[in-house]
Amino acid sequence: FPKLFAGVIALSPSSFVKQGYDAHVLETNTAAWTVHGRAIAYRTAAHPSSAAIPVQRITADVLLSAGLEDQLTLGFHEEQEITARLRSLKGRRVVSLVYEHAGHLVDNPVPYLPWGNSFYEAALGVQETLGGTPFGNAAARADEWPRILAFIATVKSR
Repeated sequence: FPKLFAGVIALSPSSFVKQGYDAHVLETNTAAWTVHGRAIAYRTAAHPSSAAIPVQRITADVLLSAGLEDQLTLGFHEEQEITARLRSLKGRRVVSLVYEHAGHLVDNPVPYLPWGNSFYEAALGVQETLGGTPFGNAAARADEWPRILAFIATVKSR
């Protein structure tokens, strides 16, 4: 929707469609993002069992952020894949933020708020660890938040 959005911010991103999260339902055949009931992705030969998010269709500026020690998802690897796919195209400003000693919590960029490093996943009955160190996560969020605000301030509508 290029007429609606001039910029995209993806924190701890995924380059492939994953199911919509519902703590009470663990089905894996539901796309998290749809338009008019249809998934907004496609399958590739490299990933026949998953659907690649068609990031190459994004014409807006993009800011991506990931922690190197994300233990919940493969956010860093997928951030790097998205960045490489976008940078191979012309006319897009791509900002890539990667934080050492940070985990999945870079997806909650507001700094100076206390956050735990794990949560109880009731549907699975397990404790999930988000990764990173307390200092690494706090430092990442303190750096990331002003960069997000600066990115928003410089995005130009198309």
